[in-house]
Amino acid sequence: MQSIVFEEANWLNLMKHYLVRNAENRDLLKVVHDICGLNAQGALTVNLSLWNRIESFDRRSLEDALYESRTLVKTWCMRGTVHIIPSIDLPIYIQALRENLMIHWQRFLRRKQKTLSKIERSKIKDRILKLLSEQTLTRREICEFLDMKSSEGKILVSRLLRELSYEGMVCHAKPIGPWYHFREYRFARIDYWLPDLCLESISPEEAKRKLLTWYLSSYGPASIQDFAYWTGFTVKEAKHILDSLEDGIVQVRINGLKGEFWLFERDFKLLEEKFSSYFSIHLLPPFDPLIMGYKDKTRILNPIYKRMVLLPLGDIAATILMNGRVIGTWKYRKGKKTPKFEVKLFKTLDNDEVELIKLEINRMSRFLEVERPEVKIYVVNQV
Repeated sequence: MQSIVFEEANWLNLMKHYLVRNAENRDLLKVVHDICGLNAQGALTVNLSLWNRIESFDRRSLEDALYESRTLVKTWCMRGTVHIIPSIDLPIYIQALRENLMIHWQRFLRRKQKTLSKIERSKIKDRILKLLSEQTLTRREICEFLDMKSSEGKILVSRLLRELSYEGMVCHAKPIGPWYHFREYRFARIDYWLPDLCLESISPEEAKRKLLTWYLSSYGPASIQDFAYWTGFTVKEAKHILDSLEDGIVQVRINGLKGEFWLFERDFKLLEEKFSSYFSIHLLPPFDPLIMGYKDKTRILNPIYKRMVLLPLGDIAATILMNGRVIGTWKYRKGKKTPKFEVKLFKTLDNDEVELIKLEINRMSRFLEVERPEVKIYVVNQV
């Protein structure tokens, strides 16, 4: 069994995530596929994840791919969270994740509400699908059409839309609001939004194998626990999927980390190309895919700072990544008069490194169409 060190594992992940060598705008679909989708909890998160990975990223190309050519699609996906993935990949994600998502969803419903009968839920879902056969609609508009405008009715419609998404029937359509802050989402029927797509073109078993293959291509070396965390599978099921894979993956050790890790044998050739020295700084947004890809984040985050990155209520801070390690967090506030960037560093950096962070802030400011932001950088005490 071969061994690699932290730095090699992190460099490989940075390479696979286009954070050492950026892609070009024309490679948008390839980037989203190669990193196994974009976390899409917020408009800025998506745009800044791509801004970090694509040279001179043009946000209009993302909007076109999502809402005009529809080569990308936004829907609830891994762990029941909103992601953007290539439309052509949607059958794999739906077939691989649907059963597990629905199991967790039914458990959630039993905890949170008096569950309607299956017949009652089906009737309301059929009415929602009929409405969406004519146009894309927001949740508010659906509630008005169904005369379900009470608080309970709005909650029920929201939950049924999510359930329909898990089942592969509904996806997100063009939202209402500016590109950097969506006020309300619209929803569409997948069979109308992507009429040429056949979700049943692959079996669940084959889809799970394909998903693990994609995951290891993007996040390897990774553990079975990492894959289970990323997908929401149980570790037992994740191991079963691994056992069903064909040759091509190998087991490795990462010096300094406990556990068993897997990657594709071909990735060792990439490691042979690794520069003897390299330097990179990135300002990653909240919920960036690289941060969300592992259960054990020790390889990228010193555990003593865990609570400054993994926030209450499942929130994730925006992070500063230096050579694949989280060295601090950052926040951006638009402000009424002066936009502000606040940077909290976990350690003292030299002047050149601080200047590189400032350059990244200036570069991001231009992308955000912000002029002369106020920048505050300081070192926090250990927590």
